[in-house]
Amino acid sequence: SLRRPLVQPKQRKTTLVALDRLFLWNHSFIHSTFQEHFFLFRIISSEVFQRIHILRIINNNRNTIVSNDIFQTSNSRLSNRFDMGLFGKAKTTRDDLQDETIPPMEWKDNPETSANILSGLTFSWLQPMFTRASYLRKRGKYLQEEDLVPIAEMDKSEHVENLFDEAYNGYVPRAKKAKSADAGEDKVKETPEELEKRLVHALLATCKSRLIVAGVIKFFNTVLQFTFPILLNLILSYYQDVQSGVIGEGDPPMVLYKGYWLSALLMLFVASKALTESAYFHKVNRCSWRIKTAVSSSIYRKSLRLASSEQQKTTLGEIVNLMQVDATKIEAFVLQIHVMWDGLFQIAGYMTILGTLLGWTCLIGLFVIMTSIPIMGKITGKMFGMNRMMVKYTDERVKTVNEALQGILCVKMYTWEDSFAKQVDKSRKEELVSLRKIAYYRAFFRAYMSALPVVAAAATFLVYVYATDEGISASILFSSIVAFDMLRFPLMFLPMVIAQYAQCKVSLKRVAVFLGYGEVNEAGFTRNPEKQGEVKIENATVYWSDPNTPIPRSALKSVSPMDMSTKSSRSSKSTRSLFRSKSNNTLAETQSSEVDENELVYPSAILKNINIHISNGELCAVVGPVGSGKSTLCASILNEAVLTEGSHITLNGRTAYVAQTAWILNKTVRENILFGLPYDEEKYNKVIDACSLRHDLSILEDGDMTEIGERGINLSGGQKQRISVARAAYSNADVFIFDDPLSALDPEVASKVFDECILGLLEGKTRLLVTNQLQCLPKCDTVIALGKHGNVLEQGSYANLINDKNGEVSRLLKDLAPSRRSLSAVSDESDDKKDDNADPEKKFTPKEAKKLMTKEEREEGSVKLRVYLKYIQAGGGFFLFSLVLSWYILSAGVNLASSIWVSIWTADAAYKKRSETFYMVGYAVSAILMGIMSFFRAYGLASFGVKSSSSLHGRVLRSVMR
Repeated sequence: SLRRPLVQPKQRKTTLVALDRLFLWNHSFIHSTFQEHFFLFRIISSEVFQRIHILRIINNNRNTIVSNDIFQTSNSRLSNRFDMGLFGKAKTTRDDLQDETIPPMEWKDNPETSANILSGLTFSWLQPMFTRASYLRKRGKYLQEEDLVPIAEMDKSEHVENLFDEAYNGYVPRAKKAKSADAGEDKVKETPEELEKRLVHALLATCKSRLIVAGVIKFFNTVLQFTFPILLNLILSYYQDVQSGVIGEGDPPMVLYKGYWLSALLMLFVASKALTESAYFHKVNRCSWRIKTAVSSSIYRKSLRLASSEQQKTTLGEIVNLMQVDATKIEAFVLQIHVMWDGLFQIAGYMTILGTLLGWTCLIGLFVIMTSIPIMGKITGKMFGMNRMMVKYTDERVKTVNEALQGILCVKMYTWEDSFAKQVDKSRKEELVSLRKIAYYRAFFRAYMSALPVVAAAATFLVYVYATDEGISASILFSSIVAFDMLRFPLMFLPMVIAQYAQCKVSLKRVAVFLGYGEVNEAGFTRNPEKQGEVKIENATVYWSDPNTPIPRSALKSVSPMDMSTKSSRSSKSTRSLFRSKSNNTLAETQSSEVDENELVYPSAILKNINIHISNGELCAVVGPVGSGKSTLCASILNEAVLTEGSHITLNGRTAYVAQTAWILNKTVRENILFGLPYDEEKYNKVIDACSLRHDLSILEDGDMTEIGERGINLSGGQKQRISVARAAYSNADVFIFDDPLSALDPEVASKVFDECILGLLEGKTRLLVTNQLQCLPKCDTVIALGKHGNVLEQGSYANLINDKNGEVSRLLKDLAPSRRSLSAVSDESDDKKDDNADPEKKFTPKEAKKLMTKEEREEGSVKLRVYLKYIQAGGGFFLFSLVLSWYILSAGVNLASSIWVSIWTADAAYKKRSETFYMVGYAVSAILMGIMSFFRAYGLASFGVKSSSSLHGRVLRSVMR
């Protein structure tokens, strides 16, 4: 399950920006005589800012909860705080101050679910987190992950996955609804559009109700925003009436003190807006987290179920990008999904308010805004196109990095570090070019949008003054300015959300297509884990790729038959790697004949008309020459190959598989053998002895607690293979499939493992052993011989088959005998010599490497100054940083000058010193200057950030390659 802060940085930023802007426009008329309104605003808004300050603390202290001892000593007080939503400070004793070991907080339930409405709106149910943070800070300690509030059950990944799977599998496309329930309905292949609809349906099922509630809250939040210019107009009108004598001492109290209760009402709406906005972002953020969890987990689980024939269509780098990049883009759009309708709603609402204040002249401002829409659309389209181009280079870069890291041993051996680094740098350079262009477009977009509302307002005021021959009052002027200023946000965010929607559509399609890939066989394969171990194969014809899908012409041209035969001889190193090797072998067969350029070439079968029955408790050996399909047979039993129509495989019982190449975890020897199962000492010792690991464990420095390096780097090949066999033996499965594990051992050790483990410890289990070691065959119940063309030559008991001197099996065994003897004399013997007589530095864990894996470092406290200095240096040094900073200072200065200009304008409300045109033009010029400053500061920051990113990425890459 994902643990995240209850309030995202973007949520806090949006909330604070909204309140700060309300504070800013109120500051514009602070210099007027109506100062009582401002001070009332300060008094009430201070409470609002105190609540919003909580949101800042939440992200800074995201892993916090009150300690156990504090909670126990003041349990009733904290419970009251939960119920009442009040803030307090827990008392600590002198013993607490001297206690060095502070136990983590143990919550009985999630406090959010038991919080009342007031506590939920103000997030006061998180008060114990702040108390815990203060308690630890006084002792020089910091918050730990275990101190975090337990995540709610409805937000856990297991619950989200269940909702997603139920909706995804239960979705019925329209194409299928129109069909009858006859056979063949399940074989209808969905189009990418239908797959996308299925994905959207499943994603909405995880949070649809929450999104609806968030939409309702957003509606009320927007309505509250509409009240600001209206109430401001009423307050300023009251002020004008007081100055002109329209309202005097003789009026009723409701009229006389109208300004006070209007100001109080304004403050109430400001506080309500802040609370509803926080509640909205809280809801929509959790929806976005749920959707990202569903997308990431579904992609991961799908990658485990992919059919071998589908693995050719994707790469590891693409899967990683789907889980990270595409899932993040979908999440980003969900955060702003309600802006799609709310932006239009706000534009319509503010234009209605402006129409009420300015009459038909508001259409001038609307015309100025509408003429800017094509420009915004053009910029948005450019940004979207650059994003699509950037994703291609990102995929290529991630793919190259993954390949380099996975094959780091070969990279080091052949000194390919610089070659891979240059290839990654090339992709990164192209990616940064697109990113830089996107940043420049975004800078222009923000500058354009920051100046547009003020220019529209100035044009509207000029037309209003000269077309209507009426003076513009302070109440209309400043109310309209507020309305135009608030109109900036929907105009700015709506195009951005449309661009995010376009990116989200691309990501949804990519994810939907991946989730629509074929999985392991559903038809023709039956799995009954609850039954006794048994394997049945009936009329099976096995392929490594879809026999109905033509082989790409590029694949035929890129690989020669000689290369294919060589690769196929090294196939079946693991179940997943079998696909590429065997499909290549198929390509060799199809390419060996001359094929016309326009003719479609289809893959050939690896195994043909296979009929095998392995009963419960039977030991069956499979022999055959290289490339005969022995490993393919194992893969087909594991449902990792493609079966044709009419083929059927039944696998009963729990299954354990040992690949030809050992698979080792980066954990201790014991953890590799247990593989998550509980430790049974007696059973464990029997497995160790049966697999001839006792001597190895006695030599290893920490015995079975010795940590194995990545891919078993500190073990020999024979040791790794015997650990893999021990893992399977300890699993106590019903069916054991051994894909020639004895080939990594010398004859003596192989014979011992065969006798004591496969024959002895696993006696009574169903066993399938792929081997070409002749000494094992007489002890097997059944022997199956495969031919070069993937068919069963003969099968039966060893005695019956060997007695037939003219049989195919006898001839096959005679051919295999010399090669096996040579392998035993050279390859396998040398392998086991590594086990017994090899150089200790290569065989066993060095003394100083007792702990191969160290705990990941964690920086505590605030970000150190040296981190900022390194970032500044990577971005071009202090000169460029000072230049970017100067643009921000100039931008702040222009913003301050604009506020001063408005205050001067307010002081001359009767236009005795200057004309209306003078103030309007000055206000428009300040807006244009603000836009220019915004562009240059965004442009400078983007350039600085891209340069710093490029420098840091290059350093990190070369640090890893070294």
